This record gives sequence, C-alpha cells and structure tokens, in this order.
Amino acid sequence: MLFHTTSEMHVLERLRGRATGLSADEATERLHTHGLNTLPRKKPAGSVTILLRQTKSPLMGILLLAAVASVFVGDLVDAFFIVGAALVNVTVGFLQEYKANHALEELQNFFVQTCRVRRAGEAQEIETMQVVPGDVVLLGLGDRVPADARLLRAEHLEADEAPLTGESLPVAKATGALSLETPLAERTNMLYAGTLIVAGRAEVVVTATGKDTEIGRIAKMVGEAREPETPLQRELRQLGRFLSVLFLSLSVLIFFVGWASGTTVSDMFFLAVALAVAAIPEGLLVAVTVVLAVGMRRMLGRKALVRRLIATETLGSVSVICADKTGTITEAKMRASVLMTQEGPAEVSALSQAGMSHARRKMIEVGMICNDATSPELGSPTETALLLLGKDLGYKVDDLRQRHHRADEIPFDSARKYMVVLTENMEGSHEVLVKGAVEHVLGMCSRTLGVGGVEMLSPEQREQFLHKAGEQTRRGLRVLGIAFMPADGEKSLDSLTLDQCVFVGWIALHDPVRATAADTIARARAAGVRTVMITGDHPETAETIAKEIRLAAVPRVLVGTEVDRMTDRELAEHIISVDVFARVLPEHKVRIVRAWQTNGGVVAMTGDGVNDAPALAAADVGVALGTGSQVAKEAADMVLLDNNLETIVAAIEEGRTMFENIRKIVSFLLLTSWTEMILVILSIFTKLPAPLLAAPILYINLLTDSAPALALTIDPAEARVMEESPRPRRTPIVDVQMRGLVFGLGLVLSAIPFILYAILLSFGTEVSSARSVIFVLVSLQTLALAFPLRRSRTTLWQDGFFTNRLLNLSFLIGVALTAVAFLPVFFPVFGFVLPVPVHLAWIGGIIIAELALVECYKWGMRVFRRPLTKPLAV
Repeated sequence: MLFHTTSEMHVLERLRGRATGLSADEATERLHTHGLNTLPRKKPAGSVTILLRQTKSPLMGILLLAAVASVFVGDLVDAFFIVGAALVNVTVGFLQEYKANHALEELQNFFVQTCRVRRAGEAQEIETMQVVPGDVVLLGLGDRVPADARLLRAEHLEADEAPLTGESLPVAKATGALSLETPLAERTNMLYAGTLIVAGRAEVVVTATGKDTEIGRIAKMVGEAREPETPLQRELRQLGRFLSVLFLSLSVLIFFVGWASGTTVSDMFFLAVALAVAAIPEGLLVAVTVVLAVGMRRMLGRKALVRRLIATETLGSVSVICADKTGTITEAKMRASVLMTQEGPAEVSALSQAGMSHARRKMIEVGMICNDATSPELGSPTETALLLLGKDLGYKVDDLRQRHHRADEIPFDSARKYMVVLTENMEGSHEVLVKGAVEHVLGMCSRTLGVGGVEMLSPEQREQFLHKAGEQTRRGLRVLGIAFMPADGEKSLDSLTLDQCVFVGWIALHDPVRATAADTIARARAAGVRTVMITGDHPETAETIAKEIRLAAVPRVLVGTEVDRMTDRELAEHIISVDVFARVLPEHKVRIVRAWQTNGGVVAMTGDGVNDAPALAAADVGVALGTGSQVAKEAADMVLLDNNLETIVAAIEEGRTMFENIRKIVSFLLLTSWTEMILVILSIFTKLPAPLLAAPILYINLLTDSAPALALTIDPAEARVMEESPRPRRTPIVDVQMRGLVFGLGLVLSAIPFILYAILLSFGTEVSSARSVIFVLVSLQTLALAFPLRRSRTTLWQDGFFTNRLLNLSFLIGVALTAVAFLPVFFPVFGFVLPVPVHLAWIGGIIIAELALVECYKWGMRVFRRPLTKPLAV
C-alpha cells in the first residue's frame, strides 16, 4: 500500500493499529510474522573461497607452471622468485576482496539501538530490532528514524533525508494525504528508516520494517550488485592467455626442431624449459603491483584514498564521471549570497560592516536573533548560514541575543512557513522579529524600511520584491523574507495582530559551487572525459548549477520519473544526450551507471549517502566523499579526502600514468624475452651451436630484466597524457603499436646479435668466446632498451637520461652483475671468457645502433598515431 496517499486514520486501519499503540501480544505476533527489524544479510564468502579466487588468473597459472619447470631443471632461485611474485598478487587480492565483503554489514549502523514506542497506551523504550508494522513511535530532535513510517502528528518537524534521497537541505514534514504520483523525495507525510530528525517532534505509525523499508531495498541492491571486471584485470587475463599459447608453442617447436637436428633429448628439453621460463615475465605481476602501490601513494598525496589496489589503474580508463552535486560540485553548506532591500540587491561578497546601510544592518540582526541555531556550526543549514553571514561581518551572536532577550516565539512551521520571536532589549522595549518565506512575510507587512526610514509599502514595491525573489528561486537559491514590528508593552505574541510589520527585504541563500568546479570539468572535457551531474534536488536548481559550472551551454535535464518510464534500452539510447539527472532515487543511479556502461563507458560514480551505495558498487570506480556515510565508503573503491571533483580528475591522470607505466614494463619484458627466444630459434634453424644456453638465459632473466622493470614503475607522467581520449574498455595492453615493437622490431634486435655471433664463428672464434660476447651484448642491450621505452611521445635525448634515478641505478647494477658472471667462480656454470677490447667496441656500437632503431620506430608511431577513441559525446 502507498501509505502517503490516504488519511492518517485510514493508515491506522490498514495496519490494524491504534493511536494508543499495539498490545504486547499483538507486537509479539507481528514480530513472528514480519521478522526482526534488521537488514537482510548475505553470508559473506569464506576466506578459503576468496583465496581460491585469486589463483584463477591465466597469468597466475603460467607463473605456477613456470615455477614447477624451474624446480624440474634445478633452478631453485628462479622458482623462489616466481612463487614470491605469485604470493604477492594472491595476498593483495585476498585482502581487497575480504574487506569489500563487509560493505553490507556497515548498513546495520543506520539502525539505532533503541527507540520510544507507545504500547497499550504507555510510552516505553524498546530495542529497535523489536519494532513492528503498526507500532506507534515517538520521535524528537536528534532521533534517527528506526523504520519507514507515516506521520500521525507533527510539530515543526524537519528531517535530514540526504542519506536516502540526496536532498541537500532538511525536508519539512507535515500530516495530510498526498497524490499518488508524489515522488519519494517529496512525500512530506512519510519518514524513512535511517534518516535523522533535525527539528521538531512527531508521532508516527510504522509501515515497513527491515528488508521491506526503503533502506532495506537499497541493501538488497548492494548485495545484488556485481563489481564489473576492471580493464586491467581483463587485459592481464587476455595477455596471460596470449603469452601461454605463444611461448609454450615456440618452446615445443624449439624442442622438436633441435631434437630432429641431432641434439640430445635431454639438452633440448632443458633449453626449451629454460626459454619458456625466461619468456614468461614472472616479474610482471610484481611490477604491476608496485605500479599500483606507487599510484596509490601519489593519489593519497592528492587527497584520494584508494581502497582497492586494482581500481587505481581503472581510473585511467574512466570516460564518464557521474558526479553527485552536493559536496562534490558544491561545498555542501549554505551561504548567504544576496541581500535585497529598497536600495536594491547587494552581493554579500561586496559588503563590509562599515559601509552598510541601516536596512541591511537590521536585516542581518533580525536573521541572527530570529534564529534557533546555537552557532555557525550547529543548527539547520539555513539558520547557520545566517549566523555565518553575521560572523563574517563582525557581529557576535551571543552579544546580540543577550541584548535582545527572547520573550515569546512562534516556531517555524511548514504550513505557515515563517518564524516569529518577541524580543525585549536591555531598556525594556519590545520588538517582533519575523523570518520566513518571502510571500508569507510580505503578507504580514504594510510598511517597508527605505533609505529615509519606515514608509508605506506600495503595491509596486511589493511586486518588485516578489519578482526579484522569484528570479533567485528559479536560480536554485533559497530566499528568506525579513521583517520587524515595534511592540512596546507587549509581553506575549498572543495579543498581537501580525499585519502591520515593516518589511526590510530578503536574503538569498545558496550552496556555493566549488571555485574549481568549472575549470575541473573543462579539464576533464579536454581529456575526453564526460561529466554528468546527478542530484536529488529540483530540476530547476540542478539546471542553474549546471549552467554555473559550464556543464553545457543549454544543460539537458532528465528527472527520475522520466527514467522510470524508460526501458533499459531506451535509457541507454538517450543517456548520451543528458547532462543532468534530477530527483533521482537509488535504483535510478544504478540504471544510469549501467546505461553508460552499455554505451562502452568506463564510469566513475561519486556519492556520500546510503542511497549511493548500490551505484558505487555497480560503477567501474566507486568514489565516496570523505564526509559521507561509512556505507558509501565501504562500497566505494576510492574516498575523496577533500570531497573535490578536482581530485577525481587528478586521480584519472594518475591512473593513465599507471597504465602507461604498466605498458612500458610489458613492452620491456616481452621485447627482451622475445629477442632471447628468436636468437636461439635462429641458431637451431641454421644448425649453429646455441648462442645462449639455459643458465645464461635464466641469469639475464633474473638479474638484468627485473631491476629495470621495477625502475619503470615509478616513472612520472608523460607530457600530454591528459590530452588524449580515454582508453576504450576493451583496449588490450599489447596493442598494434606494441606488437610491432615486440614482434617486428624484436626480430631485428634478435638478428643483429645472431649476425655478430655467426660472423665470430666464421672467423674461427671459439664457441665459448663467441657465446661470451653474445651474453654481454644481450645483457647490456636489455639494460639499454629500458631508456627509449620510457617514453612514446618524446625522444630519448629530449627526456634526458637522468630523470629516473632508479633506472640509472638499475643500469649500473645490471652492468656490475654482467661482469660478475665472468668471475672464475662462475666459470663452471657459464664457461665464459673475457671479451677482447675490439669485441667490446662492437658491442657498444651495436647498442647505439639499436637505440637509434627504437627511436626511429617511435617516431614512425608518433607520425601515424591515431586517437585512442572517440569521446562519449563530450
């Protein structure tokens, strides 16, 4: 039943309740029927299940096979390194998923432990979980509503429903039936579980408990929401499959070709396994983990706390930001912006206490005295804004209220829409002060405070005040009329007729847009990232703010009721043309996220309330506000410590940098592995002795590949990284450009050492000596290639050799380890002899030539490079 559509008496009849409350027997029976007033709880996956999930990656399987193969050939050091890389990845993934599984449990925090109910005519305090439909609950200031309920009585009642509806201001509540079409955010005769009473008191009858409440429906959506596979997870899975097929096939090919050419089975098996182990980039998962961890640290320095390691890279793929208005785009605090008197409008930012007129001073004083807020930090947003206005202009609220003692009052009521206080000053004079909706306050006034003093209020002046106030309201501002009336000798408001007040003017209040919001959205737009505003506020308010932040010249607005009328397919078709979603509910936010995903978007969704949790879980990157609810933070991948949209864009830049660094590492590891494998394949097909045996290959792979790869994890962002469009959802790590680099240029880089090796043998050089030269060349070549691979948009000499000190250190360490292989103690293992100076000169010349080849390839790619993707209707 839609309980907002009928009278209070009918609601009680429908629920089989009474104003005096249920009896103990009735409550027990209903508790048995409806169950405890708790949220549905899904049994979380066990630790063993979560742990097993982490081993399903193809790349993880390859690493474990490589570890077994390493043990089989006796290389325990390499096996230890491979197993260590796998353990790091499994541990990080386990901790992330284990923590995420507790998000639903945080929803329990939104149920208070006890509440006051009326049972059999007597008020008593019971555990909240014992509340049942039909219970009469008594609520007051500061109480959190224990269940969905219909108002029976309300006195000056206001509720903070932001956690549920996204409405940024408290909602005034009143009894009385509403129309069937009234959306949830405007059902002023209903209260909902988890919302907070911020003013007044009420008696309500419970209409729904536990899973049947609005927050219960949200809990169910959170439980059903499946986090989409991140681009990096998908790309690493595809890369693992690709590498497994490629390198294992080549290893088998090498084994049979070598065996057919007369090499012993044991020697070829050992070499094939060594090449397979060398080819599999076991350092990749460790390097990826380090890249993400470094990115997390950088993001934390930019006020973004990332909860899920894998989400850091996903930020680089974000193409749509669904930004919650309150707190992200605006500051989530009311501030006075315009004062309107007979003198005309005045911007608050231009006011000073010294230069203010009498009318403006009076307006500020009335706003501070006719006010229930206790300080600029404690009270309703509207009233704290008035105190903050006075404080900024040098007024002291305690002094004002001491000089103007409150003798009587008429509290604010949602029906009459004004507040009146009777004050007595230190001389014993009395004065009536009024604050409320402009049209209602003007209706109480016959005079106005002009430049020369009090004068009659003409119809033209009345119309002018209303017209200007209407303009502010249409811009999304809240407008408060201010009036006063001398009341000497009066001790009570009961004896006064409030129709001869003096209208001073009105004050316009707004939730200020963040100063950086417009520039941030422009910067995101330049990076191909679409920003969409989502809010529970009125469409006109949302449209006004959208224009202010330059979201679009003519913002296209879609309201929640229109979303309801659309199928998922229709919404996906229309969503690209929408800039603002207003009056949205939790289920709308989830549908909006999924509609963008249907269009190929990678979605970052911001939110702070309980109502945002399902959408945060469904988004590719859920972003919670630092001041938001614990539920939102637990459901999100990232928390904004400063609640600023600018931080999301900064995080996107870091995400793009991380993907670039991962791609550099993959390029480097694959290129070096591929060149080693092709070098051996060429020797087999030409029936020459293998230029590198198993032990040297494993040595290069373990000691000279790993250090440069780890050094690349900390590379800073490349220039113009935010001038390209977002990476499409299904863009592989190994794209066409990288394939050309690895498998095209890699063939050339393999052929050059092989040609040198063949020449050395043709001139009668001993095989051991020739192998020593090739070992040094391949080892130093591996170290040197890391430098040009650092940057794809600039040349090696433009970027400089010393901008990554860790890479420089890794190069020196690699050179030292290459020299260590020639120590006498390693002769039984490698059988190397020191190259002669002329051979070292050839090695130096070849490496310089190879670096030039790589730079030429990069230049060609820059010339023919195409945009990554077309932005989603930015």
